[in-house]
Parts: sequence; structure tokens; C-alpha cells
Amino acid sequence: MPVVSIKRVSELIREVADGSLVLRPAFQRRLVWTSVVKDFFLETVLFGLPFPEIFIATGVLDKQSMRRKNLLVDGQQRVSTLREYVLGAEDLILKKVKPYADLSDLEKTRFLDYEVVVRDLGTVTEDEIKKIFSRINSTDYALKTVEKLNALFSGEYKQFCDELSRDAFFQRHGVFKLADRSRMRDLDFCVILVTTILSTYYNRDESNEEYLRRYNDEFAESARVGAQLAQVFAFVENCEFPKKSRVWRKTDLFTILVELHSALVVRGLLLTPEAVGPALNSFYLKVGELYDTDSNAEGVTPAVDTDVLRYLKAATKATNDKYARLDRAEIIARILESTVPRSEDSATPVTRKRRKRT
Repeated sequence: MPVVSIKRVSELIREVADGSLVLRPAFQRRLVWTSVVKDFFLETVLFGLPFPEIFIATGVLDKQSMRRKNLLVDGQQRVSTLREYVLGAEDLILKKVKPYADLSDLEKTRFLDYEVVVRDLGTVTEDEIKKIFSRINSTDYALKTVEKLNALFSGEYKQFCDELSRDAFFQRHGVFKLADRSRMRDLDFCVILVTTILSTYYNRDESNEEYLRRYNDEFAESARVGAQLAQVFAFVENCEFPKKSRVWRKTDLFTILVELHSALVVRGLLLTPEAVGPALNSFYLKVGELYDTDSNAEGVTPAVDTDVLRYLKAATKATNDKYARLDRAEIIARILESTVPRSEDSATPVTRKRRKRT
């Protein structure tokens, strides 16, 4: 049975500092609290009001130092905020409470002596810890599916997709905002991207767990897939899309990356950035113009190209549904194929079935 005890804020901060409490085990999600939430939480502590218990688990015993490291299973956001406050973190913006350095001696004492309820799960396996963590939700930020999967899988496939999400290509074009990264939407994007490349389009994230589990121990395709995506990224760069092109939106970029991989790598079409870039850019401009027209015309839709209208709907409504992904893919594939030299184009069917590649 879990043991419930009391620890003071000063004890938690000291244990993190000396390494006896591991603040961020590998299965933890990324820090997501904004300064507004942190400010409100710190006000709660300074007022002496209670907040939910935190969970720890017994960690590994260091045979030389004879000290055991415990793992913080849930409470990462709260303990991190307490440490940031005491240490005077520069990026901690406070409006409700005074900085810790400005507190009176009595206020500092009360803050450091604030009692936190700690539930010790004892010695449990890593798999059990991950399952417990994935079920806990003690803040206003509900765990997203990808965060739950991140808690359960830390193997090669997840690591490959996580590293891919930090590729300079995405950073250079500002594809993932700070909020995306804090909620692991960048990892989610790359897991779906790689899984789609290895299989076919699917609904939302329903195949993510299957592939994270299948390649958790070993992902032998990592070097090959990495090289293929590097080729696709380089091709997109050479298309020289404008900075404000909708190609840099996650929904549109996902489609073009998958379809370019299909065209260049799987089918070996002789595409050139000089032809593809203008063709796609012209199409994206038409989609943008229709979007602007729809937004200002009170539901009146002018006569437009069917593909433009179909793409716009698939790129703005239920964008992660399988059929929206397929609609966008079919249209982009047809544009890519239209740029192929006619001698090869005659041998390339516009309509094709997507087959699994694994």
C-alpha cells in the first residue's frame, strides 16, 4: 500500500538539488505550465491553501554512496515551479505574488515550511510507474494521447521521432511554436508523419501506439527513413516557398512531406523543385484567396476550381480525419504528377492505391 507522508517545500527543493529526488524521469511529459498558472499556484502556497498530493516512487540504490534516488511520478510542474520561485528564474513572470527575494523573513519561512502531502508508491517496476503516471492528471492540463504514449514508450521509434521533431528544417521555418513543443504536438506530428510513411494514411492517431510498440525495442529502418526524409526536406527547401506560404502550416506541410516521399522515394518520379515550387505555390495562393473570400462573403462561395474548394475543406475541417488526409493527398499528388516531363507522365497513373510498405 502507498505510504502517505508530509514533506516541507524546503525538503523537496533540497532533495532535487542533491539528486535524491529525480525531477524529470524519462517518462515524464514536458513542462507545460504558463507563467499565469505558476503565478496562481505560488499564490496558493503563499496563502497557505492546500494543493493536490504529489506521487513519488522508490528509485535505484547507489551502492557506493548508500543513497537511494526517488522518482517524482506526478508533481513535476508543482515542484519545478517551487524551485524556480526560490531560485529566482528569469523567465518566471509574476503578477499576483512578490518575487521570493522580496519576501520578508517570516514570509520566506512560511513558504519554505509549507507542508506538501507526498504519496510514496514504494518499489514498483518501471512499467507500473509508467501506467500510474499515464492515469494521473492533477492539473488543468489534461494529458494528450501523445503524452500518455510518451509515458509508456521510450524506445527507438519514439526517440527517432523525437529527434526528428528537433530537425533544423522545422526550426528554420517556425513550424512548431512554443505551445506545440510544450504539449508535444511536435512529437505527435513526427510520429504520425513517420508512421504514415511506413504504412498509409490513417484516422487521427489511431496507429501511433501500434508502431511505438512494434519498434520500441529496435527500429532498424531509422537510418533509411532518416535519409529519405532528409531528401524530402532538401527538396522542399529548394522549392523556395515564401515565408508566409501555407505550406509551413502543420496540416499542409504534413501532406506535402508524405506525398513528396511517395513521389520521390517510393515511385521515383523525376520531380524538380523548379517545377514543383511554382505549381504548388500557385495552388496554395488560390486556396488562400478562396479562404479569404469565404471568410468575408457570409457563406457565399464563388465559382472556383473543384480541387481548390475540396482542398480548402480538407485543410480546415476535421483535418486529422483519414478522409480529409486522403482528399488533400490526392490533390497534392495530382499537382506533383502534373510537373513530371510528359515522357514519364504518360506512364504514371494519377490515381493509385496506397499500399502498406511494412
